[in-house]
Amino acid sequence: MKKSKPKYGDTPREEFTVREAVVSWDLSTAARNIDAGLDTELLLTIGDELVISGTELSTVVSIAPRTLARRKQEDRLPPDESDRVYRILRIIDLATEVFGSLDNAREWLKEPNYTLAERTPLSYLDTGPGCNLVERTLRQVQHGLTV
Repeated sequence: MKKSKPKYGDTPREEFTVREAVVSWDLSTAARNIDAGLDTELLLTIGDELVISGTELSTVVSIAPRTLARRKQEDRLPPDESDRVYRILRIIDLATEVFGSLDNAREWLKEPNYTLAERTPLSYLDTGPGCNLVERTLRQVQHGLTV
């Protein structure tokens, strides 16, 4: 049985009611956490927050389905996968901030967007440049530009 472990500090897992917003991390904290490997439970968090299937999650985080299944049995992600998970969580957090709720953010991430060539923002989250493009679009919405 997998033992409950602390998550980003000394607070036991069962005391967490909401995951820590990674958008609040300063760059040195983010770099340290990514280098140490993010908690594999964040993979489930992404799937739960976006309400997506395991196959969709595999695509979004760019981890093969069999590897993803294996990762869920481990404690920490390798740094390269941690970096991708961090970028996706930042987008989820930013979209939640911009649209006022996780439900609204999820809806926006799953709908085709004119600015993104009629593709869904979610479909861009599998690469760094794609995440940057989605973040830029979110920042435009945040500042009142029509997108």
